[in-house]
Amino acid sequence: MAFGVYVIGSPTSTWEQSAAIQLASCGPDAVLARTAAARLWQLDGFALRPGDPARVLPLSVNVPLRDGRRSPRLHRVRSLEPFAVEKDLRVTGINQTLVDLGADLAIALSPGGHRLTPADQVELALESALRDGRTTVDRLEAVLGTCGSRREGASVLRAVLDRRPLGAPATESWMETRCIQVLRNDGIVDVERQVPVYDRRGRLIGRVDLMLRRIILECDGKQFHPDFEKDRERWAALQAMGHLVLPITFRQLEFGTTALLRTLRELLAVAA
Repeated sequence: MAFGVYVIGSPTSTWEQSAAIQLASCGPDAVLARTAAARLWQLDGFALRPGDPARVLPLSVNVPLRDGRRSPRLHRVRSLEPFAVEKDLRVTGINQTLVDLGADLAIALSPGGHRLTPADQVELALESALRDGRTTVDRLEAVLGTCGSRREGASVLRAVLDRRPLGAPATESWMETRCIQVLRNDGIVDVERQVPVYDRRGRLIGRVDLMLRRIILECDGKQFHPDFEKDRERWAALQAMGHLVLPITFRQLEFGTTALLRTLRELLAVAA
């Protein structure tokens, strides 16, 4: 337990309780940062679930530059924007969280055991923040411009923004972001996101998840496409317009990647 902080009751604690204890022990100027902040902001790849144990993610804390204390998880840094309060806990603002996040990350594995670089993990978090309207690419560029490339984590976010297509909309789900990453790792980079498709009379058939030339990639799952019948009607209309529709399930994306990519390349050959 942190010095000067006492807990009465159960010796076990949830992640949020441990975060509150960590903050209380670090003083009134301390804020949760990096992966801890990403977890409080509920960003993709870091979302907090009720009752999560304290050991799941490190509890990084930022304190002002003038603070003289030293600790592996205590960072003396210049604040890039005012702190926020989430779940009654002080936390770095969403832009600073994304700037600093890469400094707390190492190579991780996706649910299917695929290698995720720090940039991949920051990309998952970034797309969810853009999707929810909590920040914009322009705001992040402005914040990056004030902190310099030597700040820990900044180079990771810079790499993520540099590989992001100019003006591209945010992905609509964790699965869409992962699909883009899987395709990119296989050398397929010309993927359009959230594309509206119209019939010959100019009526909107629907907005598709991802499009690669004439091939439409739809992340297919109850969480993202709960209306089974409506989706099939839409896919039939898209196929009638000459598009090739490839539904992608979570299991295919994470556990059947080789077969998925082989199918996609066969479709690309047909489309050509």
